[in-house]
Amino acid sequence: MSDKLERKMDSVSGFFLIVTFFIIALSILAVYTTTLATEFGLTKDDMQISSLTHLIKSMDWENDYNEEKVGERILKAQLDDLNITLHSNFTKENVAKIENNFAMYKSHLDILEGIETANGSLLNLKVQSRI
Repeated sequence: MSDKLERKMDSVSGFFLIVTFFIIALSILAVYTTTLATEFGLTKDDMQISSLTHLIKSMDWENDYNEEKVGERILKAQLDDLNITLHSNFTKENVAKIENNFAMYKSHLDILEGIETANGSLLNLKVQSRI
């Protein structure tokens, strides 16, 4: 009888041992998945931050570009107005003043379109957008 009782106790102890190992394995798996989910959450946050930073930079660049294009249109309109004034009021008194204004507007347009190192030029914006 004691032999049967020992076998029954061994089988019950074996069952509890298997259940204990199963619970330990599930606990380890739960800790691993929690750690992995936290890492993926941090990676997701980093990606969102970098995408928002890129979006803000591109919006800033677009605003600068539109500002420069509006400035260019204003300067071209002023040049056209100056050209019309030059043709309509061709007196010697106004010629020096008009030529000075014309040269100033022309130099602003040249800077706006052609010099890469000039702050606010279209080429400068293009270079800064690649950075």
